[in-house]
Amino acid sequence: RWEVSFFLTFRIRFRAVMEPDKLGLLVDAQDPELAELDVAAIEKLAAGAELEKIDAASELGDAQLPLRFDDEESEVNFLAVIAALDFGDGWRTSIVALTGRPYEELVTFALMSQHISGDPLSADSLANLSLFNLGNVLNLPITEEVEVAPCIRQDKPSHHKPLVERYYSVLQNIALRLQETGFPSLGRFILHPGSAHAKGKPSGASEPESAASLIARLSGTFACFSDAPTHPGTDQKLPFNRKAATLARRLQSRFPASLPLPGAESLPAGADLQTLRLLVGHNLVTLSNALRAKLVAKPCITANAETEIALRACAAVAVDRLGKALTTRAGREVPPAIALTFLRNLEGEVGEAAESGEGDGAGVR
Repeated sequence: RWEVSFFLTFRIRFRAVMEPDKLGLLVDAQDPELAELDVAAIEKLAAGAELEKIDAASELGDAQLPLRFDDEESEVNFLAVIAALDFGDGWRTSIVALTGRPYEELVTFALMSQHISGDPLSADSLANLSLFNLGNVLNLPITEEVEVAPCIRQDKPSHHKPLVERYYSVLQNIALRLQETGFPSLGRFILHPGSAHAKGKPSGASEPESAASLIARLSGTFACFSDAPTHPGTDQKLPFNRKAATLARRLQSRFPASLPLPGAESLPAGADLQTLRLLVGHNLVTLSNALRAKLVAKPCITANAETEIALRACAAVAVDRLGKALTTRAGREVPPAIALTFLRNLEGEVGEAAESGEGDGAGVR
């Protein structure tokens, strides 16, 4: 279960509509015990938005990492492993206290260290990585020394061991699936879907792969990228695909020539509880009294339970609605991902993740 912390100050009912053009699925999830986006507040925020801030958010291109890669495949692989480990928000506070580094930098800096040391993050190297070594790389030791009696100390599992075990499980699964499919790395898997033995950049002889196709391959092969839970009360799948969609957008931005990934720019964004906390903090989403009371008594939301699925849907819909409102303000298309970047860049962000037994305010996908 993943603990989350919200600033809970509102009462309202939840009704989310995911439009087909943006999210690929019409969802009408009604639950008066959960939450609702405040459309008026979203439109007010967008109407008063400074155009310069919208422009800044539109520069989605991630800053190039201060690393030297042997080739494009190596860099694609590096970004894909970062995306696969994009979870653990529930441990934010204790990670900062232990490492002195912002939670968002934990995985990136750990993998940068591995890259600099010569680790290719290939299927073989991931398979040979031990849990103990991973904890050291992340600067999250899996054991800690405690005094069990006067003058007697003993190693016991550390507070962060469950999180390190989660990361380790993801990397081991990636290594296993790559070895089973014959690909030496995630980079090769992404760049050369038709051949595990091809090298270099993909040839331009065929149509470029769409973002939807890449997401389908990633989610169909690797458990960590699979993120399409069944909507409560229906048999329809909600295509959140948070990690895979984020990766597709980053690859499109970083490698527009070799990985144009048509459709990546308009994929849904913000389908996670971290974004919901941000939306609540900016008064764009309100939570019901019933849900607030439950979270105060026990601030836990079970992954893939109906409550978590509905709240993630609410967050994605709110971001989508904000994108539409910003489009009106800017006079040009503002996709969900840019709307989310705009929101994150605003001053006055509030809300912190609480600690969790397994720790993932954003969901393990």
